[in-house]
Amino acid sequence: NGAAEPDEIVVPAGLHGRAFDAAHDRLISLDGQTGRIVALNPADGRTSVLHQLGRPVLSLTDGPTPGTLFLAADRLYEFDLTTRVLTPRSPPGIGELGGLTYDAERNVIWGIEPTARRLVSLHPVTGRVVQSFHVDASAPMPVDLAFDTKRRLLLGTRSSFLQVDRKTGQTSLAHFVPAFGSKA
Repeated sequence: NGAAEPDEIVVPAGLHGRAFDAAHDRLISLDGQTGRIVALNPADGRTSVLHQLGRPVLSLTDGPTPGTLFLAADRLYEFDLTTRVLTPRSPPGIGELGGLTYDAERNVIWGIEPTARRLVSLHPVTGRVVQSFHVDASAPMPVDLAFDTKRRLLLGTRSSFLQVDRKTGQTSLAHFVPAFGSKA
């Protein structure tokens, strides 16, 4: 069409997880293996390291307080995006939690412990386990979670969208989403 295409912004390899820091207009991601918390400027693609945890970080999510994130590493941490202070919120040994998401309705952080086939919810201030559910081997195990505030649903992904029952921890296909590749 003759219009100039915008320059492609290359995101550094190895980054995963995502959150948006509205106060500073930037994306936050993780370099999970090194434990670096990285800010990405969406306007120019430049990155800067906000903090170096020094151990692998598996997941991150927003929390109840604007300007803070929660990270899963050897324990649950809260990270203040302005002061860059990292505060432990749970004792060590919470397991390898991935797929973190914040459930504002219940004020808990949900996570997945895939090797134990466990879903857990943690209190964001104390880090204590509020609920823990074993996911049966015959049920689909999510690899990532998100809380849908509009529909008040805990959702997961695997090869399709999953709905997670917050009272029992059981997973099932989320039938309100058309199958991938189908015509709605």
